[in-house]
Amino acid sequence: GLRDDLIDRVGEKSVLADGRIVVPTTVADLISVVALCAEHDQHIVVSSGPADGGAHPDTTSLVVSLNRLADIAVDPGTMVARAEAGASVATLKGAAANAKVAVTGLGTPSSERIGSVIARGEVPRRALCGVEIVVATGEHVRVGGVLKDVVGYDLSGMVLGSMGRVGIVVAALFRLHPEGATLPVGSAHGEVAVGVGPSLARALDPGGMFDAH
Repeated sequence: GLRDDLIDRVGEKSVLADGRIVVPTTVADLISVVALCAEHDQHIVVSSGPADGGAHPDTTSLVVSLNRLADIAVDPGTMVARAEAGASVATLKGAAANAKVAVTGLGTPSSERIGSVIARGEVPRRALCGVEIVVATGEHVRVGGVLKDVVGYDLSGMVLGSMGRVGIVVAALFRLHPEGATLPVGSAHGEVAVGVGPSLARALDPGGMFDAH
C-alpha cells in the first residue's frame, strides 16, 4: 500500500501516524513523496510547521509536514537569502542580522514559517526574487534567484498568496538590503484573486492533488 511505498522512499522515521503524516528530511524526499502520491492519486495537505495529525481532520488526505526543511542561506555578496519552507521567520531575520543585512519587506507576518508566509501572500511581491516549488507531477521548479528584472511569466507572483493551489512551496529567495537602510516596497497582497488561483491550479495541478476538499 501507500504506507509501505512511502517507507521505501523516505524511511520509516519520516512516516508517522500509521502512514497519514509524512515529514520529509530533504527536498529530494519531498519530490519522491509527491511523485508517489501522483501515482496513487492521493490528495495532499501541506503544513509548514510541526506534524500534527489533530490539526488536519480530513483523514483521507496525506499530511506532508515541511518542518524539517529549514535550511537558511544568507549571501550579503549577492544580497539574496534562501529560506526553506519549514524555516521560521525569526530564524531568517536573525541570520540576516548576523550578516549585517535585513530581509526586504518581510515585516512581521502572522505566519511563523516561510512556507506559510509565501502561501498566504504575507510579503510584497517586490520582496521576492525567486521561489522553488514542487508541482503535482513531482517536478522541482526553480524560478529567479538573482536581482534582475526579466520579461516573461511571473511564477513567483503567481505562487505568492496561492494558498498551495499551485504546488508545494519548497523555498523562497528574498531580497536583502544593508542593515539600517530602507527599501520602498508595496504592501503584501494576501491570497490571490479568486479568478487567478483556480485557473493556474488547473494548469499545474489538473488532478486536484493539492486542491482543498
